[in-house]
Amino acid sequence: MVRRWLEVQILVGSNHTTRYVYQCPDHKAKMCSTKSINADYIENVVLDCVVEMLGNNPIATSYANKISSKIAYENGVLLNHNRVYNELSEKFNALVLKSTQNTNSILAAVIDKQLNDLAEQITEYEKKITHQQERINELTCSQVPTITKELLLENRTQTRQIIRYIISRIEIDDSNGDISIEIN
Repeated sequence: MVRRWLEVQILVGSNHTTRYVYQCPDHKAKMCSTKSINADYIENVVLDCVVEMLGNNPIATSYANKISSKIAYENGVLLNHNRVYNELSEKFNALVLKSTQNTNSILAAVIDKQLNDLAEQITEYEKKITHQQERINELTCSQVPTITKELLLENRTQTRQIIRYIISRIEIDDSNGDISIEIN
């Protein structure tokens, strides 16, 4: 049983297309007859493992669950702030209407005081709503995106560099064609 270590080689075809393969370093000198393996195949195997490891990470899952429940709580607080804000706005509008319909100066002074109080409360709730929306945005930005193979392959060149760093060696068993990938 002969095991050959394979490394990435760049092959340029007659039509100037570039192809990446893993092959034995002695292959070019015709000292090794081990076939080359398409780099895409190896990289897909490694990416599948990386995605599976990241998806099964209990720390990441726990963090994602905590962030999701925190966002749900903060959304509930925001809904409550909006409800109170709407109630205050309705009271304010009703008082404005009452103040335009009333000519009694004593009653007008009471309504003006109430309008000023409501205006302050409305301003306070506008600030609370803005602050709450900012908190939700911060939490949403801190969410860990779900890592998928498609996401990793969006930048193929960068992904290849990462994979080459992850792989310490690839061996092939000449007797049965088994491929073994060692990860750093």
